[in-house]
Amino acid sequence: MKLSPRIQGWLVGPLALFLRVLGKTWRVREQGFPCPAPESQCIDAIYHGDILYFMWIYRDTNCATMVSEHRDGEMIAGVVERFGGHATRGSSTRGGARAYLKMLKSHKDKGMVVTPDGPRGPRGVVQEGIIKMASDSGRSIRPHGYAARTVKQFKSWDEFKMPYPFTRVVDFVGDPLHVPPRIDRATRQELARELELRLEEAKRQAEITLARWIRRPIAELGAEDHDARPST
Repeated sequence: MKLSPRIQGWLVGPLALFLRVLGKTWRVREQGFPCPAPESQCIDAIYHGDILYFMWIYRDTNCATMVSEHRDGEMIAGVVERFGGHATRGSSTRGGARAYLKMLKSHKDKGMVVTPDGPRGPRGVVQEGIIKMASDSGRSIRPHGYAARTVKQFKSWDEFKMPYPFTRVVDFVGDPLHVPPRIDRATRQELARELELRLEEAKRQAEITLARWIRRPIAELGAEDHDARPST
């Protein structure tokens, strides 16, 4: 069901509050490349359906997130702002050039977050825009993969995921993809396919980490289970 922008605006506050309460129940483990928070040297890449994981784990880190200008992006943008981020509206199909320039000029001192398969897919297919952004900004790209023990997967094009309360969540950060400056389209396409592989590998490693975590005796977990960010 499509909601009007006004109704979506009314829902942002209650939805953000619900997600903050929900996220505080998760037990989060971060693995892979050290990634204490989004930073100005990198672009963090996540699949569109995994955006809730990232918004919660890296909340209140003042990062800039590119969010679709399509109607379904209204609430996401509002929640991003409520979670301490900056939503830049635009995508590969609508408002992209404006959003691209704003990301590079207005947020050059902030971490950047991009969903490279958005706003409408195909799911898991990386578009070239994130490669061009990395090339023009001199940033590397960090691929994120996620896994949760119990999760609600919605029947949307991106298979949007919402972990259940009190579940275990793994955020695996793959090695950064370094993008040279002034690359041609063929190189952008090649690097886009490479980023796809790295995103899939990050997801696979997150699933492996989660499986090992679940198999370990409860007594061995203890202090290693943590919320990835201070409570807010």
